[in-house]
Amino acid sequence: MKNDAITRFIIEISGNMHRVGYRHYCLCKARDRNLKGFAMYTSGGIVIEVQGKITDLQDFINWCRKGPDGCIVEQFDLAEAPVHSNQRENQLFLVRTSDFKSYLKQVRMINKSSFFQFSSIITL
Repeated sequence: MKNDAITRFIIEISGNMHRVGYRHYCLCKARDRNLKGFAMYTSGGIVIEVQGKITDLQDFINWCRKGPDGCIVEQFDLAEAPVHSNQRENQLFLVRTSDFKSYLKQVRMINKSSFFQFSSIITL
């Protein structure tokens, strides 16, 4: 693989990674290396999708294997994925809302009347 070749990886990490700033450090490390993608907590740990030059990715992946201070990585899975060519999705590295599917499920459970009562309180 060429050093300047653009590659995309999906990384799944489990262990003690909550409350140690893992996503924030991912964001900083990825942006320092001009990588694109996102980091998101899930019920099982963290999922990271990251894309960029293979030399920058290798350094980032090596950091992800150990994480920030206070983090305990118990399992680390890495898989190559198709490169995203959509410019909009690849502008920068983001921290996404934790476990987006669970988040949507919670939003759907909100009673509409209580939601409207809550939103009217906010607008006062």
